[in-house]
Amino acid sequence: DNRYGCYSKKIKSVFVTHQCHLIMPDGFKWIETGVNFFNQRQMKKFSEVWIPAVLNSFANKLTNIDRNIPHRFIGFQSQLEKKELTKQFDVAIICSGPEPQRSMFEHLLFEQIAAASLKSILVRGTTKNKVSSVENVEIRDLCNAGEMADIITQSKIIVSRSGYSTIMDLMKLGSKAIFVPTPGQTEQEYLANALM
Repeated sequence: DNRYGCYSKKIKSVFVTHQCHLIMPDGFKWIETGVNFFNQRQMKKFSEVWIPAVLNSFANKLTNIDRNIPHRFIGFQSQLEKKELTKQFDVAIICSGPEPQRSMFEHLLFEQIAAASLKSILVRGTTKNKVSSVENVEIRDLCNAGEMADIITQSKIIVSRSGYSTIMDLMKLGSKAIFVPTPGQTEQEYLANALM
């Protein structure tokens, strides 16, 4: 899974990625062609590239691969399992990503849902720097896959970053979402705009 150095000419080696084409930020668009030449040259070292997407999807720009590289689209993937559960929450906020953006996202959204009269749950994605609980907001630090699937399924709407794995999880569970891309992460910005 995006481990460029993990291949061998002695055995079949498969590179799994949805980032066949890397999107550079505005100030670095001039090197995008070179970066992608190098990226796809690295992928050619593998026996095959597996792309967790379908052909002609919302992620087309990311999954654009040189047709001379052996590849296959393996469909959208998720470790979460869908269950029939009743809705318990109006909003679920899922915080993830690198610091300090994760904490900034958490604090901004916590202030907003704490002031609203919506029954909400906040999955912090960390055990550091806890926010204070309030009456209408349940707070969880970390969740395993089963707990996360239950929270998502029990929520009317999800507010989260627009990471590719998160999008695939929400697709599998059939959830409605508001995506807020992490500033400066071009992949998330592209995906949020594509899904708009």
